Amino acid sequence: MSLGLVIIFISICIYLLTLFVLHCNYVGANNYTSPDFINVDTDDNGNRYITDDYREAYYWLRMNSKPDAKIIAWWDYGYQISGMSNRAVIVDNNTWNNTHIATVGAVY
Repeated sequence: MSLGLVIIFISICIYLLTLFVLHCNYVGANNYTSPDFINVDTDDNGNRYITDDYREAYYWLRMNSKPDAKIIAWWDYGYQISGMSNRAVIVDNNTWNNTHIATVGAVY
């Protein structure tokens, strides 16, 4: 194999690895930087749309419920509700007691 082919092969590999790193940075910056409860999207023209319905709902819950209120919701949202609205939840993401989660899911 000639030295020219080796240099071309190594150059192509470096180019592809550089594109991969740039792609990873782009994906990380656009997809993994906003919280799970705030959705950021762009349309075909590049305009950004921010949907923060969950945050607004947690704020409403904090402002319109008693401080000692107990909130019942599906277990996926338990930690978000308790953290964002500062209210106690019946079931949260702590799955140490699966029968408790199943009972709440079956009853409500």
